[in-house]
This record gives sequence, C-alpha cells and structure tokens, in this order.
Amino acid sequence: MVLSDREGRVVWFNSAFENLGQFELARFKGNSVRDLFDEIDDSGSAIEQLLVSIKEGDALSNDLELYLKSGSLFKISGYAVAGVDSDQGLFSLTFQAVAAPRESGRKKQEPRLTRKLEKANADLEDMLANLRSEVEQIKGANEAKTIFLANMSHEIRTPMNAVVGFCDLLTNTSLDSEQRECVDAIYSSGQVLIQLINQILDYSKIESGHLELYSERTNVLELLAETQAIMAGRARMKGIDFVVEKPNLEYTYVMGDCIRIKQIMMNLLGNAIKFTKKGRVSIQASSSKSELEGCASLRFEIKDTGIGIDDKHLTKLFQPFRQGNREVNREFGGTGLGLAICKSLCLAMNGDIQVESRSNEGSRFTFELNLPIADKDDVEELLSKKDGIGSTMDLPGHSDDRIKILVVDDNPNNLLITTKLSEYLGYEVRTVSNGLQALEAIEEECFSIVLMDIRMAPINGIETSVRIREGEAGEANRDIYIIALTAHALEGDREKCLDAGLNDYLSKPLNLEQLSRSLKRAEHAIVTQGI
Repeated sequence: MVLSDREGRVVWFNSAFENLGQFELARFKGNSVRDLFDEIDDSGSAIEQLLVSIKEGDALSNDLELYLKSGSLFKISGYAVAGVDSDQGLFSLTFQAVAAPRESGRKKQEPRLTRKLEKANADLEDMLANLRSEVEQIKGANEAKTIFLANMSHEIRTPMNAVVGFCDLLTNTSLDSEQRECVDAIYSSGQVLIQLINQILDYSKIESGHLELYSERTNVLELLAETQAIMAGRARMKGIDFVVEKPNLEYTYVMGDCIRIKQIMMNLLGNAIKFTKKGRVSIQASSSKSELEGCASLRFEIKDTGIGIDDKHLTKLFQPFRQGNREVNREFGGTGLGLAICKSLCLAMNGDIQVESRSNEGSRFTFELNLPIADKDDVEELLSKKDGIGSTMDLPGHSDDRIKILVVDDNPNNLLITTKLSEYLGYEVRTVSNGLQALEAIEEECFSIVLMDIRMAPINGIETSVRIREGEAGEANRDIYIIALTAHALEGDREKCLDAGLNDYLSKPLNLEQLSRSLKRAEHAIVTQGI
C-alpha cells in the first residue's frame, strides 16, 4: 500500500510494498509518485493517468500495469480516502499492488527495450547522416578552394612567365647601369610574387593533408653549393658576409626530396638576410648516424646578426600567418607562412626545427632531418650522372645541332618568351598556337622535342600529347620527347602530365637555367634511349 497527497507526493507506504519494490520510505517520502516507476516505452501515459486520478480524487476505473524502478511488474488500483489531517486539507490514495512473476516481467520488458534500442539506433543514424552531410559540405568547400587556387596560380603565373623570362634575357644583354637597375627591380619583384603564390599553394597542400614528398638520391654538398650560389649574391647586395660551413658531414648522400630540403634552407637564409642590416649570415651543415634505422641525421644551423626576435613572439613563430611585431611586418612584409611551411616540411621528413633569438642580438634557426642513407649503388649511379641528367650546364649552347624544337602555346607572350629562351640556348625553334596545329606540324616536319603548353583550346596539351602517342601525328613520331610547360603548379599536376605520356614537366615562370636543364635531360634521353 502507498499513500500520497493530492499533489502526487509520497506520504507513506507499508513494509509489504517496501519489500516488494525494494524501496526505503525515508528516501522516497516527499518525492513524486512518478519516481517509483520506470518510465519505459508507453509507461508514461499510464503514469500520467495515475497522477490525474490522484489529483482529482477519482478512483482508477481500471487497473494499471506498471514497472517499478526495481524492474518488477505491478498491477495498480487506486481510490481516494479521507485525509489523515483534514485541517490541512490532505488527501491520500491507497494503491494495492500485486507483483507479476519476475520472468514474465522480463519477457514483458524485452520488446519495450528492443523498441527503445531501435529508437536510439535511429537517432544515431540521423546524427551520422547529418555528420556525413557536413563532411560533404566541407569537402565541397575544399574542392572549391582547390579549384580557385589552381585558377589563381595559372592566371598569375602566365603573365609572370613573360615578365621573369624577358628579365632573364635582358640581364644577358648590354645594359647601362640605370637599365640594369630597373630590370633587376622588375625581376626581384616578380620573384617575390611567385614566392607568395608558392607559399599559398604549399600551405593549402599541407592544410588539406595532400603534401607529398619525393624520394630521390640527393647530394647534400650539391644542395649547399646551389643554395650558396643563390644566397651569396643577395647577401653581397646588402653588404653582409655569407658563410657556409661543413665541419662534420659523415653522410653526404641521402634519399629525400631535394627540392623541399633546399626550400627550407632558402626560406631560413632568405629571412636571415632580410632581417640583417650588417654583420653576417652563416649556414653550418653536419650529418651523423640517426637513431632511426638506416637513416642519417642531417643538421643545419642558420645564424645571423640581425634584428632578432623578442621572447613574446618566439612561441608563435611557427604558426601560420604569424610574424613579429607590426612595425617589423610593415617594414619587411611577408605572409607569415614561410616558417609554418618549414615546420611542416621538417616534421614530414622525420625532423623538427627550433629557434633561439634575442631582440637586437640576432637569431639562430636549427633544423634536423632524418632521411634514409643512399646505398652504394645509388651513390655510384648519382656520380655517373654528374655530367648528365640533372646537372647544371654552362649556358648557352647544346650538344647536338640536329635538335629541333616545336613550341606549342596559345598565349602570344608565352610563345614569344619560350621561343626567345630556347633560341638563346642555341636551339632551332618553330612555333604553333594550338594542339591541332601541333599535330599537323609534327607530321609535316621532323622535331626532336616539343615544349607543350597544357591549358589550350580547342584541345589541351594533355589531349594533344595522347593523340601524338596514338599515332595521329604519324607513326614515326609516337615517341617524340614532350615537355609539359604549364602555369599549373598544384599537387598532382606533374603526375597527370607524366601519366598521360609526357616525358618531363616544367612549371611557369621559366628561367634560362630551368629550361636548359630540362632540354639537356631531353637530349640525354634522345641520345641514350633513341627517342
């Protein structure tokens, strides 16, 4: 038996109910009658019916079947009785409960629990569907960003190809001091813009998880020499010393992405030179056996005597879009992406980067990479190619006067600069302005190399190359050496070109050294492989 007041609060229950329901009166007295029952499935409506009867003082018209919190099933009947303390207007209801057999109670409960589980599963499915929808939206936004970046890169690189290319040619002509100063300014500004584009593209790859590193035989000494050749000139222009030190290079040949390694060095050295007004900038390289099996630990330390960095900016230095204080940013510019990219590249090559600096006392950046050691056969092959593929050739000139080039590009300025650069290197050149004309020209005339623009109409460079490989420009020309020459520079563009059967890939803007190296690779393949 259970007594409650007219508000449905428990007043008392007897020991029989206490035993059957496994309740303690002291714990439940004053609580709602609702708290006695397990509200599963349709129990809620029966409980509401019970509470209404209590409040209105009406006897239950029929027995209710409800589960107690203990899991036992009870049949409940109820009716109004006079209040124990009528002065306070209290009324109680008495409930006579009879427990059903426990096993039948469980059987009764099973379908209800099953339906409850089914509802929970349905809710989970709805939640997963919403999450999938959000993922698709994010994926769509990323794809839209990728398309935008690809188009931006192409549209900016295309005119910059002419700007940088013609500057490159002009620097090799007779110029007075004022003209040379103007050409140098145009060229350096163009390089800054290209660097900005590259940083945005690199960070986009890193952010989307699409950064891909290549593994090739790399000579650390050659990387240092190439970096020194470029950075020493910049330091000389500012009147500061530039020093390269190699105190302990136990391993000089590794398997790694030489372009990305050089990118880290160039970025850190470029910053060091930019922020140093007097004194010196140095890079010290060393290598030793790595803790990682089969790997060498490459360590590079870049030091300068520049403006330094105060403590409050050091902790955020490698975060994207973070730079020093605003005054420094206004004076020196930059995107704040360079160091964040360096950090990501170091981590991707099993390494890391640190900085030590004090304001007005210079900085020291140290980065370490752990890369596989090139085995003996790899090293011997690399040494055998020292004067072949991949080496830097003297400019201008080439080894075979029979080499004739077809340049294919639908942009007049790019067609002109590619032609001029190729002719400066000593090659005979013919030009056409689209892929259909290229097919006709190759069938009519004997060419050794094709410099193929990719983004053209009515057929693009990849489709044109596929048609050449299928014999549409003549069976004898199926294997002609084709170099992709494109303003596309996103991850995967190179692979698309090579998968389509092109032999090499160059991204715009071009310079003499870049074009010369690619054409030398082509000549080497033509001679050794009979292409």
